[in-house]
This record gives sequence, C-alpha cells and structure tokens, in this order.
Amino acid sequence: MTTRETILAELEDRFREVPVGKTHLSVRYESAPRIARVGACLARYEWDTRMEAIKTLLDFERDHSDEFALEFDVLPLDAVVDENFAEA
Repeated sequence: MTTRETILAELEDRFREVPVGKTHLSVRYESAPRIARVGACLARYEWDTRMEAIKTLLDFERDHSDEFALEFDVLPLDAVVDENFAEA
C-alpha cells in the first residue's frame, strides 16, 4: 500500500546511494488523486548534485508511473530556515 511513509522510506534509500551530500526530503501524498509531492533540499546545491537529485527523482517517477503521479522540487537546503517550511 502506498503511503507517505513508504514513499519517504524508498526515496531516503535511493538518496543514500547518490553522492549529493546532506539531504532533507519532504513528502506529501494525496491518495484520492494519487499524487506524491516531493521536496528535496540539498546541502551541496551545485549543478552536478542538483542533476543527480533530479535523475534520482525521475527514476523514482518512472518506476512508480502506474501507481501515482509525482511532482517535485529540488532546493538548496540553506534556503530553508526551519523544517516547518520544508514540510509546508
């Protein structure tokens, strides 16, 4: 069953394998329209790390395209002042 927690756990596992440095992931899942919204905040927000994060998210989207739609943003972690902002 798809839940916010299962999506977050899988994304955390995928991001552990990608050399992007410290990452904060924010996930919101809406089961009725089957849409997952993901925010990936990167401590090392550089071209290469941003592209690796995007590739990871696109691979995740492709792997789950028959289950739900995915919307995502990749942001610099230092732009997020506190976790309440990241979870909004």
